[in-house]
Amino acid sequence: MRLFFIGKVNVQCNPLIIVLFAILAVLELLDALVIALISLTLHELSHCLIARRLGYKILSVELQPFGFVAHIGGTIKSLGDEIAIFSSGILFSFLAGCVSATVCGFMSDAPKFLYEFSRFNFFIAFINAMPAIPLDGGRVVKSLLLKKIPARTANKILSGVSLFISLSLIGSGIFLAVKGIYNLTFFTMGIFLAIAVLNEKKHNIGAKLKETVIASLNINSKEAIEVNHIAMHKSVLASDAILEMKSYKYTIVAVLDDYMNYIGEVNEAELVVGSVKKISLLEILNERTN
Repeated sequence: MRLFFIGKVNVQCNPLIIVLFAILAVLELLDALVIALISLTLHELSHCLIARRLGYKILSVELQPFGFVAHIGGTIKSLGDEIAIFSSGILFSFLAGCVSATVCGFMSDAPKFLYEFSRFNFFIAFINAMPAIPLDGGRVVKSLLLKKIPARTANKILSGVSLFISLSLIGSGIFLAVKGIYNLTFFTMGIFLAIAVLNEKKHNIGAKLKETVIASLNINSKEAIEVNHIAMHKSVLASDAILEMKSYKYTIVAVLDDYMNYIGEVNEAELVVGSVKKISLLEILNERTN
């Protein structure tokens, strides 16, 4: 849901936030809301500053239950850049918590606001360090996995871990409620992460399609790009195959039958069309011959 623009940056809000804010207002926890907004804003600003420092453009910022999420224009070019951008928020929140806690330790009558600010920043750092998509920790782990294993395998691993974490958070919220301790944070974050897991595959396909457009622009500007050759079974869906595409490379898929025999190949343009039609690699080959 779009809220407003800051310069050319589109500021958006996840609908779940409205529900969360309403509940906090009813429970008279607006002070906690102010602390959360300040902490989350500073957390996300660290992402944006590092991304801008590395030469990336910030397209939009979305407020979600675990914080703000910055949407960066283009594809992040290196593993080092990805780790720097995704981990900067965790490090900043942890340092903010340490600094404010230290100040509280030196003050005999430190304001309650400072104590809560310290505690909330430690909480943000802890939550975002979890290896779950779309949290910062999940993004860092995904970047590292993609250097070692195929994208489809990495996505399955992270989806499983993320789902486990989301169910654990929901279960913790229910357990605390049964014990008479009502903590909406665990329950809300668990629900959000479960929804995010379901949407992650769609997001990955969209990102790969964007990379295809960038590659086509490079070709049109007479720039040479490397070719990425892979082999897959004929039953694989084009939408799954497209996840194996490499950034800034042109992908050609060798299609194999049940006996590992070569029966044809599918190029990147055909993968894009096939993913829209939701058909398999074999069906793409059949369409070509008809």
